[in-house]
Amino acid sequence: MLGAIFSIPLIIKKNITYSENITYSENITYSENNQSPNLYQYSKPSDNLINWLNELEKYECNNCPIDFHRKDSNGLFSYGCLQFQKETFLRNLKKYYPEIYNNIEGDEWLNLIYDCDFQKELAYKMIKDNPDNIWHWATSIKRGLPKPF
Repeated sequence: MLGAIFSIPLIIKKNITYSENITYSENITYSENNQSPNLYQYSKPSDNLINWLNELEKYECNNCPIDFHRKDSNGLFSYGCLQFQKETFLRNLKKYYPEIYNNIEGDEWLNLIYDCDFQKELAYKMIKDNPDNIWHWATSIKRGLPKPF
């Protein structure tokens, strides 16, 4: 009888898609207990724009609570970590996520606008589509945030 049990890790290559435009591949190694060693080290792909959006969050709303909103100098409220205004958020939600936009009822948009990861994904799409969209955050750029490109 064999005195030891040997474990051979299984390596699986899979593609992960965060949105329509952001895809990367990773190798995941599963051991005998079928748990990924990267289980709690999940991270999004890195590029200059993603790094810029993370810095933008610090300029717009550093350490703000999730449901943070404030009245801007134009008299309108800005919401969440990137301080989107309702009209800008909904207009771009409709453009990039029409299926979500068409199914929103009442104040459900607040659930999305307070989701920082969703704000960053939406801003990513906006800026990739049109680099001039960085100027939605002109105040942060004027305060010293370098442009992403």
